[in-house]
Amino acid sequence: MENLYDAQQQIAQLQFRHTSDVLTLRLHMLEMMAMLSSHHQRVSNPVLRHHIKVTFYHLQELYKETDNTPVSFKKAKREVLETIQNYIFKANMLDTKTEYLSSSVPSTPVAQAGIQAVA
Repeated sequence: MENLYDAQQQIAQLQFRHTSDVLTLRLHMLEMMAMLSSHHQRVSNPVLRHHIKVTFYHLQELYKETDNTPVSFKKAKREVLETIQNYIFKANMLDTKTEYLSSSVPSTPVAQAGIQAVA
């Protein structure tokens, strides 16, 4: 079972600070959005799900707005870092032990009814 700490380590490995061009920044943004999408599917806490969704949409808007000018690049990079820091700050306020659903738990209503009938 994955926890929030592991997710934060994956986010930290992207190293947005060392990005020096728009294409690399956009690639890192796509990787981050893919990670957030993956975590959103496994998260059980509705508050954290909301934070993930908001962060995803912020990154998506920034991705659409980035162009190849130096001023735009610096502004976009600063906003991306700020968005990610806000997400990590909000996620740190939540309990990390119970945030992720176990991958072995069936998510279909029929399977859940079968588990309840056995118990």
